[in-house]
Amino acid sequence: AAVERNLRTVHYIDVMKMKEEEDRQERKRKAEEHNRMVLADQQARKRRAAEEAARLAEEAARLRAEAEQRAQEESDLAQLKNVADSQEVEDFLDQCAASARQFW
Repeated sequence: AAVERNLRTVHYIDVMKMKEEEDRQERKRKAEEHNRMVLADQQARKRRAAEEAARLAEEAARLRAEAEQRAQEESDLAQLKNVADSQEVEDFLDQCAASARQFW
């Protein structure tokens, strides 16, 4: 009976050791799975951040080009206005000269 009790005790100890090893392996597997998920999430966030940065850079370039175009258009308009103003002055002077010729 003592031998049988010793065998059961040894068997119980072996079963407990196997259970502890299984539990350890399961915790290790879960930790590795969690680490893979965290890494995948970090990579996805980095990818989205890079995509957003590229989109913002494109938007900034587009807005810069639009601003440059508007500035050029405003400059061209100001030059045309100056030309028109000088043409009006010339027309006024021509009218004055014509009036003066008629007077004399």
